[in-house]
Amino acid sequence: MKKILFFESSLSLHKAIKLILSNVNLYEITIVDNIIKFEKEKKSQIFDLIITNVNLVNINLFKKNMEYQNILIMFEKSDSIMDFEKEDHFNFIEKPFSSIDFKKKVDFILGVDDDSLSVLEQQNSSEKLIQSFVKETLEQWLRDQAPQYAKEVIREEITKLIG
Repeated sequence: MKKILFFESSLSLHKAIKLILSNVNLYEITIVDNIIKFEKEKKSQIFDLIITNVNLVNINLFKKNMEYQNILIMFEKSDSIMDFEKEDHFNFIEKPFSSIDFKKKVDFILGVDDDSLSVLEQQNSSEKLIQSFVKETLEQWLRDQAPQYAKEVIREEITKLIG
């Protein structure tokens, strides 16, 4: 399980990141929207990756006790990232970016390879088989048993109304 701390104030980006990294078997995502929550989370546990916007980052803040953590900084062409480029544990992705590019960048930084993704796909296919079995069983019950049950309920209700 890869732990990711996402520090961003935009609620729409929160939703997008949840969708892009929605594989709960692989990622554990913690989302914070202010510096106080960020500092609290950063002190409480070690994250495999911290993702943030260049505008929310103070390089001096990140230099303290962060040498061992990977950091992905989202930036726009107009943003200055020269101070961050000197550090080797900073990674960058330019906005706007596609969800595929973002996911590939995160997977690359975290060392997630196609083998682990194929194992997860196999787990997902097993879950799909179970879901389809449950769906078929439920549909069969609805066809076979539900009409009889409905007749009994209707009969009881009519009897109550008459009585």
